Amino acid sequence: MLDFPFQKRATDVAAGKVGTDALARLFDADTIYADGAETAAILPTFLGNHDMGRIGFFVKQANPEADDAELLARIKLAHALMMFSRGVPTLYYGDEQGFAGAGGYGNSRQDMWPSRTPVYANETPVGGRQPAYSTEAPLYKAIAEMARLRAAEPALRRGRQVVRAYGDKPGLFAISRLTDDGGEVLVLFNSSTAPVSAQVEVEPGSLRWQALRGDCAARSSAPASVAVRVPPLDYLVCKSVP
Repeated sequence: MLDFPFQKRATDVAAGKVGTDALARLFDADTIYADGAETAAILPTFLGNHDMGRIGFFVKQANPEADDAELLARIKLAHALMMFSRGVPTLYYGDEQGFAGAGGYGNSRQDMWPSRTPVYANETPVGGRQPAYSTEAPLYKAIAEMARLRAAEPALRRGRQVVRAYGDKPGLFAISRLTDDGGEVLVLFNSSTAPVSAQVEVEPGSLRWQALRGDCAARSSAPASVAVRVPPLDYLVCKSVP
């Protein structure tokens, strides 16, 4: 069953339309599924599809005055929310090329090869136009980086998820992915256009940290608390180490 509630909340958070508490409420509701979090962990999460439209379209629609750099950052953030939170990430072809389209049933099915359809051929993808099937497109490279991190860290695929921080405005959202052997990977997202700094709760035994992506503190400030600073519209991935 596709996780439509995740699609809505993740899109709205990444687009800056709502506070990050929207995601906290979504994950709190995982208990409504049969077997609760175990079922939520295998739901296919997604950001758009051939019927409803693409994440690029939704972000553009929510931010009509944004430049290409901001749109690109917000779409990367949306993919990070999907790739590192609970569930099974489901990519829609062409999103990695920056396709956005005009939304809806017929305008979200661009050809991957050079198109003869005017509405597709005239579109400028987010991040700029690239050759067909480009592995150099900005979103391709960003999603590939996320996929490598997810593949390398079992906690990011199967770890129990704990929400650590959120707010009623765009800004910090933090989750831990925990393994049965005491491992912890802390993922920090910033949906605002300003940097955010905070103390974030972690496991008491997580005292030293390795940066998997971004600038992570080397040590916790105190047992069960780590200082974080997340750049605008960006994310960090920090792993506790013995």
